[in-house]
Amino acid sequence: MSAPTRRRRRLPFVVAALAVVVAAAVVLAVRPWQTVTNLPAQACWGVLTADDLRPLAGQSGGTMSAATTTTSLQPASQATDGGYHCVLSWQGGQAPANLGNGPTIALYTAAQLHQAQALDASRGAVQPLSFGGGTGTSGGTGSGTNTGLIAWQAAYGYTLDLAFPCTYHDPFSGQVTHGYARVSVDAAANPSGDSPAPPSDVRQADAGIVLKLAKAFAQQYPCGGVTLPAVAPSVPAYQTIS
Repeated sequence: MSAPTRRRRRLPFVVAALAVVVAAAVVLAVRPWQTVTNLPAQACWGVLTADDLRPLAGQSGGTMSAATTTTSLQPASQATDGGYHCVLSWQGGQAPANLGNGPTIALYTAAQLHQAQALDASRGAVQPLSFGGGTGTSGGTGSGTNTGLIAWQAAYGYTLDLAFPCTYHDPFSGQVTHGYARVSVDAAANPSGDSPAPPSDVRQADAGIVLKLAKAFAQQYPCGGVTLPAVAPSVPAYQTIS
């Protein structure tokens, strides 16, 4: 048998072997048994990115979407209750355990903010958080005026909150109020009851989310005289809440 004849007979086997190698490479690259998570490139008034939201999705396979209840963070677009809400939802597969309902922003008087903190404390453990050297002033004088940032994480339903001074027009009275803007995010499957502690990467992501939204709100609303830190602080272990 001549050499060319032998090469022609081996050719189909070589082609078949190459096809097997290519198919295996495609399988390894695609890995269809792995979950695929789709995240919005921009969300929550264009402030948050897919990287901000990825820890909330965890390993769940599906698609996260975000819709805001207002068109912007400016006063003219605020909801009838004076709030701003970015609703996070999930399609396909099982929803992530720590997705929560999405971040909210609301305006409070100093007294209302104190009542909100007291309510969280009455429901369960609350731990104050330090957001570094951020500062701000709500203006005015007297005991109702506060300066600086206030932040905490609450065990009930698990929420992480950041409040900063902001002067605003009260949507009910129409009067200028020296109060606070409160940015809040929950990360619990059941935000109205006791929930397991979210993992540290989720709580750290929550801190980054509230800080980015606080910066955007302070600039766009606007809330004058507010200085916020460049990055969110490390959130202490949930187990230290007592």
